[in-house]
Amino acid sequence: EHYDAMLMKSYVDSIRHFTPIPTGFKRVGDLDRLDPVFLSVAGVRYLIAGDEQEVMKKLDLSEVDLAGYPQVHAGRGYRIFENTQVLPRAFAFSMEAVEPAGLTGAELLRIPKTTADIVDYRPDRVVVEVDSPSDGYVFLSDSFFPGWHATVNGKKTAIIRNKQTNFRIVPVAKGHNQVVFSYRPWSFVAGAICSLGALGLIMLCILSLDIAVASGNNGRTA
Repeated sequence: EHYDAMLMKSYVDSIRHFTPIPTGFKRVGDLDRLDPVFLSVAGVRYLIAGDEQEVMKKLDLSEVDLAGYPQVHAGRGYRIFENTQVLPRAFAFSMEAVEPAGLTGAELLRIPKTTADIVDYRPDRVVVEVDSPSDGYVFLSDSFFPGWHATVNGKKTAIIRNKQTNFRIVPVAKGHNQVVFSYRPWSFVAGAICSLGALGLIMLCILSLDIAVASGNNGRTA
């Protein structure tokens, strides 16, 4: 038995920018065609296929374009091809670029980039460090989703959603920057408040009961 995880609408919409979405879509592997630009922006470095012809058909590549996907391994019934145009998971780019929310995948591939390092990666926390040569932005190829917050050098900042890819972008100043993404959804905050309120109520009831018992004992003694 197996199951399919729920898909975010924003995730499906971002894929739709690059390729038609079939009815009943559940995973990228269901697509008849994979857009090379989307794969590169999404950080897909390796492709598994039967042969070069399958890669060319799936990505709609010419023989010339196939040079960007050299074969790096061959097994029994499959081969592994490397995407040499793949973007890093995180990088910085200049503020002189076009509006970051409106950058297309093709523009993200073309713009000059500065290397950024992911120094900590957890399900609810991602830390990126970069030495930016100018004011600009840090791009992280993780899906934008409500509940994620960002700080730059300890100061809160807004996360920009890139409309075509649904990935995250954060503004940074020139110099060394530490960008911290933390997942703190409102449901967690509300749950914590309710839990603390319930705990306080229980303690108040216990205290009231102790006071009532002590008062009763004092009345009997008198």
